[in-house]
Amino acid sequence: MSEKAAKTEKKNDECYNTVAITNNVEALEFGRTCQSCAAGMAAGILGLTGFHGFILYFITVGIQALIWNVKAQGNWLSYFPERNSFTWSHGNGLLTFVLLWVFFYGMVFRMLSLVKQAVSATGSSMLRPAAADIVQIRGRLNIDDEVNLPEKPTLDVFIKSHFKTQYYTVAEALDMHRELQSPSIYNNPNAPIRLRLELNMTTERQTKMVTGSDEIVPVPFPFNHNEKRTILAFANDLKLQELAVESGAEMALGQDTIKKIIKGQFRTDDYDFCVSHSDMGSSILPLRGILKTRFPTRANGGLGENLPELIEKFKNGVKLNIKGDPVYPIWGLSDCVVGRLSMSNEQIEANIATVVSAACAHRNPALGPFINRALLMTVPGEENYAIDVKPWLPVPTEEEIEKIEKRKNKKKKKDEKKTEDADDVSPAIAAAL
Repeated sequence: MSEKAAKTEKKNDECYNTVAITNNVEALEFGRTCQSCAAGMAAGILGLTGFHGFILYFITVGIQALIWNVKAQGNWLSYFPERNSFTWSHGNGLLTFVLLWVFFYGMVFRMLSLVKQAVSATGSSMLRPAAADIVQIRGRLNIDDEVNLPEKPTLDVFIKSHFKTQYYTVAEALDMHRELQSPSIYNNPNAPIRLRLELNMTTERQTKMVTGSDEIVPVPFPFNHNEKRTILAFANDLKLQELAVESGAEMALGQDTIKKIIKGQFRTDDYDFCVSHSDMGSSILPLRGILKTRFPTRANGGLGENLPELIEKFKNGVKLNIKGDPVYPIWGLSDCVVGRLSMSNEQIEANIATVVSAACAHRNPALGPFINRALLMTVPGEENYAIDVKPWLPVPTEEEIEKIEKRKNKKKKKDEKKTEDADDVSPAIAAAL
């Protein structure tokens, strides 16, 4: 081969090498871009911050350099062909990494914050949940499901579902709640005490359930409930009306407004409860069907001579809401706040007894217990302890039980008679046909 041919071949080889290096550099640039994108997305999704994010980036750079070194057969210099190329490619890759890192981290952080907000909104409880927000608590007590379960656990730590429902006294339940709300755990020693009642809404008629209600129950030991109460007062005397408004009533009405309420010209739905002076006792009787559980009587303490005392009593009372389950109407629920942890056990127990008695007044005691289970809880929180409320449940008299039995027997005879009449008519119809 001549010298000229050798030079030409050498020149061609150099051209081929230049093209190959150019292609390799382009592949390297593409690889660095992919590496930076992957590292940025991973750092953002994993929620890495600061030093840890850059450590991940340099690890991916090292992995890419190792792969490139193997492909280049030991030529590390081909990974950094030129200073300008190195500066540009790695600077561009680092910028790509940071942008994707910030974007994905922000997106994941935003999603997590939205989820936390949704969970906190669902799990948190107000002092008195609205009627529409009251839902049936999971794990409603069904005695038949606990027939074969052991009575009591042998250890202090146990799984609730493996044993029968453990009932505590009010004092025991309060002691456990105070331990949970101590400064070393939840640090809320003045937490509101929440009483959750599972109710049996059945009545004598299978198609009729206990009517839902919303009322205020005066308690012997008032507490700070942080709720605004709207009280409507009835009084004949103008001075008594002024006194009622000064004492905290939202509005005081006289005898002239009774007809307006009956005709629907004055709405009473915006008021939590109504109180009345004795001089209006007979005048407000036509409003019984309109006010329902808010109607003032001597039995519920809304009718009396001392209006300021009545108003103060109901402004500091407990809001008792009874609502049937939308899916299973035979189940009901009541959720109310009966005190605070800073109160004594005796005071909270007295308030609970008053609320339980007021709730049981909505159903005939001869039909059986109205309360299926009572749970003592705190606000906020879902930790609950079943308490024994049997001492406060009304005991039906023999007369009430006899009345129920007579009605049942009478209804049973009617059903049997209808069945016999249907059987007697059927052969006659068959013979005629």
